[in-house]
Amino acid sequence: MGNNPTKSPKTITILDVGTGEGDSCVLLSGGRTSVVSLDCDLEMLKKGVKKKKILRGYAVLADARYLPFKDCSFNMVSSTYLLHCVKAYVECLREMKRVIKPEGHIQIIDICAPVQEIKEFLQKCHYEKSPPLTCCGILTKNELLHQLNKLGIHVQSIEWSTLKEKESSQKLKNYITKEIRRNPNIKEKLKIRKGKQNFYVHLPVITIMADKK
Repeated sequence: MGNNPTKSPKTITILDVGTGEGDSCVLLSGGRTSVVSLDCDLEMLKKGVKKKKILRGYAVLADARYLPFKDCSFNMVSSTYLLHCVKAYVECLREMKRVIKPEGHIQIIDICAPVQEIKEFLQKCHYEKSPPLTCCGILTKNELLHQLNKLGIHVQSIEWSTLKEKESSQKLKNYITKEIRRNPNIKEKLKIRKGKQNFYVHLPVITIMADKK
């Protein structure tokens, strides 16, 4: 990494874990913030730098399970749609906690099942089949909060939003139709719109702001 943004006392230093092409970095940047963009995919980082979503010199190629930073390095650590994509999400959370300063914050944004009864439905809609072996899959709210508590991460606030996905395969459309009839929790907890040829499922997204206990 070129410059070291963790040394300036006047700068709010943010580590974006699992940054991909840097879409989340754009939202985190601004003012006195300095965003370090970390991902294990070199090609994604290169695309982010080329598109100027990631600042040159602040792109870090590394595994989220082993963050290459000293303890208490950042004012904030953020991850967007990372946890459901990795198997060892607990190790990632542990590392995120390690590198934030005592007064720092953790931001987690991810697809999440509000209740256990719709978890399998969300998995099918998002992955079409079962989650890949390299992923833990979509967590429930209680599963995620339980792990945060075990790791000594204190949840300050929880907000919900949605991520719209288009489901076009006939097999998946048949599955959605069947499950809507069978499981009343799906209609109650999810927004699903049927178009002429596709279903549009609004996947629930949880945003958690937290700090160290």
